[in-house]
Amino acid sequence: MAAVYTAKRKERLILRRIIAPISLIFLTSVVGVQAQTNRTVMDTELGSIFTPAVGFPNTDFGAYIGAGKASTMFTPQTLKGHYMHFNHFGPFDEQLGFPYSALRTYESQEVAAGRAPIFVTATYQGKKRPVLFNAYLGLDANHKPTTPQSNWMYAVNVADDRLIRFWLDQYTRPVVLQPMNALGNVWVYLDGCAFTYAAYGVLDDSGTFVGGVPWDPPFQQNSSEYLNSIAYFFNRLKQLAPDINVITDIGSMSDPSQFQNVYASIGGALAEDVTAWYSTPTQGQRNGFYRQVLPWFAWVGSTGRVGILGTLLPTNWQEAHLMAGFIFYELVKGPNFFFATRGAHVPPRAWEGWNAALGAPVGTYQQGPSYGGEVANRLYSRRYENGYVYLNWTGSTETVTLPAGKWVDPHHHPVTKIRIPNLTGTFVTRAGSDADTAQAPSIEPRCPYAMTGPATVTLSSSTPNATIRYTLDGSTPTSSSPVYSGPLQLHSSRVVNARAFASGYNPSATSTNAYKISADVPAVRFATSSDTVRASGAAAVSTYYPVLELSAVPEESVTVTYALTSPSGKTTTGSVKFVSGEIYQQFPIRIPQAGTWELAIIHADGAIPGLAPTFRLTKH
Repeated sequence: MAAVYTAKRKERLILRRIIAPISLIFLTSVVGVQAQTNRTVMDTELGSIFTPAVGFPNTDFGAYIGAGKASTMFTPQTLKGHYMHFNHFGPFDEQLGFPYSALRTYESQEVAAGRAPIFVTATYQGKKRPVLFNAYLGLDANHKPTTPQSNWMYAVNVADDRLIRFWLDQYTRPVVLQPMNALGNVWVYLDGCAFTYAAYGVLDDSGTFVGGVPWDPPFQQNSSEYLNSIAYFFNRLKQLAPDINVITDIGSMSDPSQFQNVYASIGGALAEDVTAWYSTPTQGQRNGFYRQVLPWFAWVGSTGRVGILGTLLPTNWQEAHLMAGFIFYELVKGPNFFFATRGAHVPPRAWEGWNAALGAPVGTYQQGPSYGGEVANRLYSRRYENGYVYLNWTGSTETVTLPAGKWVDPHHHPVTKIRIPNLTGTFVTRAGSDADTAQAPSIEPRCPYAMTGPATVTLSSSTPNATIRYTLDGSTPTSSSPVYSGPLQLHSSRVVNARAFASGYNPSATSTNAYKISADVPAVRFATSSDTVRASGAAAVSTYYPVLELSAVPEESVTVTYALTSPSGKTTTGSVKFVSGEIYQQFPIRIPQAGTWELAIIHADGAIPGLAPTFRLTKH
């Protein structure tokens, strides 16, 4: 579901202005860190959010949100995000595999034992009431729910370790991750992430939704405590399950300055419809994007996290619609970003040529002075290797005088100045020939970990009849650099750069990837040394999922043999095979009785036991 923006204000109309042409030099820049150059996810920037491919293969996707157990249509390297919740649940979640009824039963058992509830309540007009998330209520003009009660979502205490363990042991591992384990690169996509206290509320006696009612103790009492509880959930999840990659949608946040703290342990973020409002945005929407979405995604990009930006297009989309979303993407994208068109089936070739012509970004986006007393009314730009991108939110048409040199617009027309209407974006690139620019080559594999040598690296180009030239010393390939003719074998750490050259095309931008190569056989160990689980009640754990970790990505497969010793001293053995390209592997073990269970690595093909070859699990 779309991210929820709870602030609703009546905005005044923008008075159009006529101003003198402005130059490319801006006085103010966004706060951010220079983006890293390495891409650690699949090379293609094509992403999708709940939209299947039409007219082109699913294997073209670098990231797909909404993937399920039958996601073999994608490549093993494709980022596959499985739809989930974590901060509110309702009967509808049973359809997603979440044991909602079991969580309610577990809570009842805990309350009967004298412990605090898990589902949040708030006292309003003298009555203790369940706290609901407003996005799933379908509130009408009178703030009354219009959706079936089975679709309502009830807030839970995300800072409660009982909830975190239930979510992990009863849902995420057995229902989501284990069935998709062999697919590789499966991520947990969390929806409904409007981290705003006022987005939650209660229904009064007349059935009217009242937001922002203070929650009952021991639940969070205000917005600050709520944001801290979200950060706690993600930090705790990273401790308990370092193998789980998390990506969330980006909704509102009561204190935007806390974004980096809340997202410190999250691997990525997405926005479903960053330009859904683009043709008729209110001033409040623009100001909200200026204060939140723009700097947030710039930070996500600068820290190397995954970002997926969706842009909603009409079915009869035109180039101007696509350009609006593309420019926003280019303003904030980092090395691990994906561009996802939604609402219409747009072939990748419609925008990949623009991407190829610009090359890689240089620094973060820049912003001009504000106009009309509104913080968002600015002209934005970003420098690229071969050009500049612009987004005009000033309130009037702007004319930009380009720096010295030869420039062309998106249609290869020579320009020295560009005219940008309000609420539109465009770009310019350095003039070469009238030809399109070759697509930058793909370099595979891409991963954030050290690799065991010799590592096999492959280069490929989607440009017809292209010749790929490469270097291994970090220098930019030229027309005289070595020609790629087959997989490269790396025996030591190297920086691989590649460019595509093709008749009728301008040479491509440079693709780059730095490989850290280890000459040692990878070591395998348990990611954590011990854990405890429940023995009885609705939260009882009968199957547990330990996690093994490799010190480096192996060139060949790794199979680990382990011994499991029960509390009675009975020993059984089993084996685990690592999925190609990943350093973590979870696997199930049966633990039917209470007591202490011990796991030990007894043999590893393709690896050696590390410093933590044993794991102790206590069931009580």
